[in-house]
Amino acid sequence: MAKRYSIIAVTINESGALLKLPSVTTILNPWSDFSQIRPEVLELAADRGELVHSLLARHLLGLEIFPGEITPEVMGHFNSGRRWADKYLLRTVLVERELVDEDWNYIGHPDLIGELRGDQGVLSLWDWRGATYQITHAVQLGGYYGLARKAGYDVRRVGPLYLRKDGKVPNVSKHEPTSPREQDSAVLRCALTVWWRFNP
Repeated sequence: MAKRYSIIAVTINESGALLKLPSVTTILNPWSDFSQIRPEVLELAADRGELVHSLLARHLLGLEIFPGEITPEVMGHFNSGRRWADKYLLRTVLVERELVDEDWNYIGHPDLIGELRGDQGVLSLWDWRGATYQITHAVQLGGYYGLARKAGYDVRRVGPLYLRKDGKVPNVSKHEPTSPREQDSAVLRCALTVWWRFNP
């Protein structure tokens, strides 16, 4: 699902210097291709994705969702994520929180880190997705994996959840493994090096 974040966070390091920190999605933007999607359709998808992410985050955190917030446009995607969480998620550890790697100087916002039923003691990182597969997805998850590990979360499983418009339990991609993402995390750091070269 599309979602929006500020593309760059600004922070002050220990020596008092001002740093700009690009997000995982900003780093990968040059390799994300939405050219086959009309701009107005892409904008609607981003709006829908932002609302679905907000609703799922509140559901996972046990916060109130008010009547009328689950519009017909997002109901299926929301129900898909909710059904997955209610069926498989044992414990929520982190939802949509900004993580920072001050060594590599980048940020990211994983959708969910949690513990699955039948997988006690093993942390998993999951990312809500719409129907459109992008070649950058695996590397994006690798970036979140690196951030989670840096923040002290012993994540052992990482994967995308492709939310379904019909509200059924989402698909886990057959093309993307749910194993740890060391290689994808390394590719993200390479892309970050390129990003810094052209954005000093």
